[in-house]
Amino acid sequence: MRVGEWMERDFPRFEADLKVLDIKAELQALEIPLVIAVDEEGKLVGIANKFDILEAPKDKTLRELVHFATHVVSEDSFVEDAIVLLTDSREFALPVVDESMRVLGALTVFEVLEFLMEMTAIGEKGCRLSLLLEDVPGALKRVVDVLVESDINILSILTYPEGENKHRVVLRVDTLDADHIRKMLDDAGIEYDSVIPEEGFGE
Repeated sequence: MRVGEWMERDFPRFEADLKVLDIKAELQALEIPLVIAVDEEGKLVGIANKFDILEAPKDKTLRELVHFATHVVSEDSFVEDAIVLLTDSREFALPVVDESMRVLGALTVFEVLEFLMEMTAIGEKGCRLSLLLEDVPGALKRVVDVLVESDINILSILTYPEGENKHRVVLRVDTLDADHIRKMLDDAGIEYDSVIPEEGFGE
């Protein structure tokens, strides 16, 4: 998915030539730690931590206090790539800019969490299966085939290395019948760590 589908377009930005005194009250009211400064054309000048600005001399301008944003993304950037940049930047958000560096909004850690929740089906009603599989071709397919044969819909699949030549696999499926899933896996001779029903917390 693209950043443009998830970004916060109304993320506050401030004119770079404003003084701390001019924006102090507004900054104090904001529940975000990152300040984006722009020029008169809305182009990115820099970013700064809100609390650093609030502690700065009142006659200082934002232009004097912000630093160059080393990590920015566009609307067409993939969210997965943006997550890597956001992690590397250690910032609360990444400015989203167009080809002329005009700020269109920001991608914050909150949008990233929402993205990950949707991609992993966290919060959906169903069962969560956890298995430790051999890192060989076909190991995951065997599990998927068992579920498909019983018309069980897979909501998400996560996999990551764990131990030597092993992969942890976490699947979420759209049934709450954990006993039925356990029996299917047992009958197929597939070992698993857990099958846990989850009521979800969506709509």
